[in-house]
Amino acid sequence: MQDYRALRAGREGLPGTGKGLQAGLRARAPVLFRVAPLVASWGFGDVVTRHFHGQRQDPSKAAAMAAAGAAVGAPASAALAAWMGAAWPGGSLGVAAGKFALDQAVGWALWMAAYASLPGNEWYGAALLRTAATARAAAARAARRDPGGGGAAAGGRAAPAALAVARR
Repeated sequence: MQDYRALRAGREGLPGTGKGLQAGLRARAPVLFRVAPLVASWGFGDVVTRHFHGQRQDPSKAAAMAAAGAAVGAPASAALAAWMGAAWPGGSLGVAAGKFALDQAVGWALWMAAYASLPGNEWYGAALLRTAATARAAAARAARRDPGGGGAAAGGRAAPAALAVARR
């Protein structure tokens, strides 16, 4: 009989709550309930970012991002949620969409700051600026090689956008 009760408690929540597991955890461990998803998502975000940028996976950096999720992301998210609940009462679709958008924007900014602060990582903007500088330099070299034209692709004349980028 005891085993049946344990199985039933696992399905219905923590013993004595009579609620689902999620509601039971929220009632018994509210901090863990809020922090665990952020820890997991910030650590997983590091893994995904490294994968898509072709970087070597580094478990210590993923763990550091997970720790940043616990130390920075969770308190900021809780404070933002409390502020939004007070500032925007109601549950209409527009209010919910606004809260979601603000939560994502603030969360993204915090995640980027944490990611960029880890040694060996860089802010995505730095990579974008390097790419723009490389494109500008390539356009300048092309304009110097063929000052009167732009090759067959540009109809024998340099493309105005390429020249504008090259002049900067």
